[in-house]
Amino acid sequence: MIRFTKRCYKSRIGLMRLLGRGLLLTLIGLLHYGSVVKQPVFAQSEPGALVITHHESIPNPVFGSALRVAASCKAVSTPCPWERATTWLGNAIPTAESKVIVDGNVQINDEHAIAHSIGIYPGGQLRFNPLAATQLQSGDLVVFAGGRLVVGSEQQPIAPDQRAEIIFRDLPFENDPKQHLRGLVVVDGLLQVHGQPLTETF
Repeated sequence: MIRFTKRCYKSRIGLMRLLGRGLLLTLIGLLHYGSVVKQPVFAQSEPGALVITHHESIPNPVFGSALRVAASCKAVSTPCPWERATTWLGNAIPTAESKVIVDGNVQINDEHAIAHSIGIYPGGQLRFNPLAATQLQSGDLVVFAGGRLVVGSEQQPIAPDQRAEIIFRDLPFENDPKQHLRGLVVVDGLLQVHGQPLTETF
């Protein structure tokens, strides 16, 4: 099972249900997946403080952060564990206050990954271990051009006896007057989501 939820105690509620045939925005429910891939349009240099799209200017929630992936975890085929200190510059695992730049190959393997905000930069890949119960809590999760978020792949979807969960934390909006953030934003990056096939989508 794959689940995206928004923890919100105010008026804004965001919860997505992704069905086998498409994406449906709902107020309550679970997120079950068949197979969905959003292809990137183009790669870009490292994002600045604002990311300009065809429609909006979106603030970069991790701009200027020093918390990045260690050099030993870049351009590698085997992802480095999120939960291992040596994966990160400064030799420290991200905390609830961390603004994390994923610019290497990282995998979440347990249910304890947390951050304030996450930006997946060009050359970065954040994966969920398809053979383990995994959970990520973050206020923002932004996939920039050249970045990848992989929640199960076509070759290895999330196992039927496991689950991958992303919880969007209810945090105050900072430098975001139009409230674009506090959720999943894919800005010409790549999003792959593969769970077990469903016989009925609703």
